[in-house]
Order: sequence, then C-alpha cells, then structure tokens
Amino acid sequence: MQNKLLISSHSKIAMKHNFLNRLIRYIVVGSGVAIFQLLAFTLLFNLVGLHYQISASIAFIVTLLVSYLAQQRFTYETYDGSRENTVSVSATLFLANTVVGLLLITVVMYIGVEIMLFNEYQVQFLALAILAIYNFFFFHVVFK
Repeated sequence: MQNKLLISSHSKIAMKHNFLNRLIRYIVVGSGVAIFQLLAFTLLFNLVGLHYQISASIAFIVTLLVSYLAQQRFTYETYDGSRENTVSVSATLFLANTVVGLLLITVVMYIGVEIMLFNEYQVQFLALAILAIYNFFFFHVVFK
C-alpha cells in the first residue's frame, strides 16, 4: 500500500512537472509566432494599406503552418513521421481550431476597433493573448 502511494505521488509530481515544462515551451514558441503574426499584421496594415480586418485575417492565416509545426515539434514533441495517423488527426483538429481562432480574432478586432474604438494594434495584441490562452488548452488536448 505504501509503495502504491509513493508511485502515485511520483506520478503526480511528474505530471505537474511535464505540464509546467510544456507551458514554458508553449510560451516561448507562442511568443515567437505572435511576434511573427504582429509583424505580418503591421506590414499588411501599414505598408500595404489593407483594412485592419483583412490584415488581421491574412496575418492569422499566414502564421498557421508555422504555429502548427512549431507547437507540434517543440512544445508537444509529437513530430514523428511514422505516426501519420496521429499527425493527420491532429492536423484535422488543428484546422478545425483554426476556424474558431479566425472567428475569434475577427470578432475581437471588430468589437475592439469598431465598437470600443481602441487602436488596431492594442486590439490585435489583446486578440492574440486571448487566442494564446485558448490554444494552449486546445493544443494540450490535440497533441496529448
């Protein structure tokens, strides 16, 4: 009985350590992806002159592949060419999540800019922060 409790205790500690390690990697990788997305938004909005909604949507879509590959490989360590079924299932879920993410970014940008009259950059940053929190828990399930 005592050994069973000891093993259970070690398992809980290992799970907690794994979660924190994954969270730190997610923050590091996600920060790089967010910077890339903000740069893409700035380029499209300021230099090209596209509408802020179009700029935010294109920037979001452009960073999808980078985000998927980086999170899969560095945060959740599931990249393995021999597990094609797992990769295709996670890719499908990731793409479904993309639709939710794009809708989230679009709604937050519209409410923040058009209704609340905030600056486009402030709202883009807020939208990315909301999306990051949502995605961490989504990715935790997808790449589990």
